Amino acid sequence: MRLAALASSTLFTLATAVPVLETRFVEETPWHLTKFFAFTAAPGPDGVSAISFHFCDTNAGIEMETECSRTLPPGSGRSPVDPDTYYPCKNATVRFQFKGDTIDVARSYKDSSVGPPGLDVVTAFGSANTTLQIVELYAGTKAWSKSIDVPITALIA
Repeated sequence: MRLAALASSTLFTLATAVPVLETRFVEETPWHLTKFFAFTAAPGPDGVSAISFHFCDTNAGIEMETECSRTLPPGSGRSPVDPDTYYPCKNATVRFQFKGDTIDVARSYKDSSVGPPGLDVVTAFGSANTTLQIVELYAGTKAWSKSIDVPITALIA
């Protein structure tokens, strides 16, 4: 009988000693990219290819905005399309990979509900089709969109 009371008391103590974690952040609202612009320079020594856009996350508790861009060396004659590499934005917790017909975005942030400091980082991933306006110019190809919504497709903690 005494063993049962001790076990019951120990279980109650353990149950009440478990810390209450903060509310977990949720990435429900798509990220919003605005002023999306990509330029592929025509071959030549002075042409500069580039991509740029404004990133905005409006999800409660983790709202943030940053500028994202990538500029290639003058005369490289390469496109800003790179399906193999994520490039950091001004706020390096946001990264992007421009594939031409799609853009992938990743964002990392701290969420204490997933673990103690050092293990409390969540990375959210999103992907969207890029339906762009395209104009061929003598200097290269210009592509743009006023806005692109990027739904979150995965979360990794």
